[in-house]
Amino acid sequence: AWLLTREYVKGQYKGICIYSYYVLNEIFFSDMVHHIVELKENWELRLDEDNLIPLSDGMHNKIHALYRSSKKDETQQLLRELKNRWKREFKYS
Repeated sequence: AWLLTREYVKGQYKGICIYSYYVLNEIFFSDMVHHIVELKENWELRLDEDNLIPLSDGMHNKIHALYRSSKKDETQQLLRELKNRWKREFKYS
């Protein structure tokens, strides 16, 4: 189920790292799909598309560094906002 969900999410965002696209204004392809709310916090959200965002490997590492700092809540909110912006701009629902 995870492999299918991961590929579906990457496809919804055209394989682009959403963080790089909006924050860095650069296009990088996503290597992975990140759980905004980590699995250790809520296993039930593991396949929830609203909890998943495609990221490049480098951005994934950066996000986890932010999670380890005092900016986890802010970072999670930013990721949700980036997903919503993409949905609005590209009419994805």
